[in-house]
Amino acid sequence: MKIEFLGTGGAMTIPRPLCRCRVCEEARIKGVPYSRSGPGLFVHGPNILLDTSEDIYYQINRSNINEINAVFYSHWHPDHVMGRRILESINADWRNYPPKNKQTNVYLPEQVAVDFNHRLGSGEHLKFFSEQGYIRIHEIKDGDSVWINEIEIQPFRLAEAYVYAFLLKTQEKKVLIALDELHNWKPPQTLQGIDLAVLPIGIFEYHPFTGE
Repeated sequence: MKIEFLGTGGAMTIPRPLCRCRVCEEARIKGVPYSRSGPGLFVHGPNILLDTSEDIYYQINRSNINEINAVFYSHWHPDHVMGRRILESINADWRNYPPKNKQTNVYLPEQVAVDFNHRLGSGEHLKFFSEQGYIRIHEIKDGDSVWINEIEIQPFRLAEAYVYAFLLKTQEKKVLIALDELHNWKPPQTLQGIDLAVLPIGIFEYHPFTGE
């Protein structure tokens, strides 16, 4: 597995529109990595995309990604889902009639599937894509796993019950990926001994260098 960080800016990307602070102005001049786009990760090997921020078009175009086998959603928040139209863009055939559309598997953990039907129109939007033949929707019950290219992917709830992290396992390696919302979460004993943990840092209460 090779993990590619597509965006690490969270809900507050840098530069922030209309902001003229020192950090945002520097990001406009220097670009990546001073500029940081919305949350998103891609795991090469199983070739899975985790979440689709508003910046997903830009993120994929500047990456080396050439195949997406599946998309997993961690929760319903807008900074993680509002780029979902990428599922249409990579699969819809607008040149031919009848169209020769491609399909992408979309995996929704149990609570995410419930929330998508009540939040931001995500469920209705994905249903439309499914009806058009762009995606296949799969709901993952809590405790279940999905296997893609000999890699096991298991979503599990964090302390905030609406959000999921993902445990990816091969015969040799275990990787934990949590894209957001670690409030009150304490890692269980079952996660001891993993090889890599990718966790959100949130907002610093104190300046990491000056202590202010």
